[in-house]
Amino acid sequence: MNAHRNPSYRLRRGFLLYFLSLLCILYFLPSPAFSQRSGRATIDGVVTESDGTPVSGAQVVIQTSDGKKPRAVKTDTKGRFEFRSLRHGFYDIRASHEGRSSEWVRNLVLRSGTVVSVTLVLPEKSGAP
Repeated sequence: MNAHRNPSYRLRRGFLLYFLSLLCILYFLPSPAFSQRSGRATIDGVVTESDGTPVSGAQVVIQTSDGKKPRAVKTDTKGRFEFRSLRHGFYDIRASHEGRSSEWVRNLVLRSGTVVSVTLVLPEKSGAP
């Protein structure tokens, strides 16, 4: 008797296909922990001089575009900064260092689970050639 015509074989094969399909679906479904993390967003970037040199110790301030919830961090030795776990929405950001401030970057759009990178450029020091 042909194995493909055997009802027992077809039943086992059907069950195996069903089981493998279910495993694939469960594998690709996002976990609740991932869903909670992806509900937040990140803004990162670098602060530089006008010539592209990174600025260490600059203060970077973000706030929601309505002016609420300001937060600040300092840049590292390579001029980098990062704001994590931000709610989705619109944000404004700028940097300052030694009395100089970059222009505001306004209305950055953050969506859940995204990372937005920004380069903030400080104006030249007064008295510079």
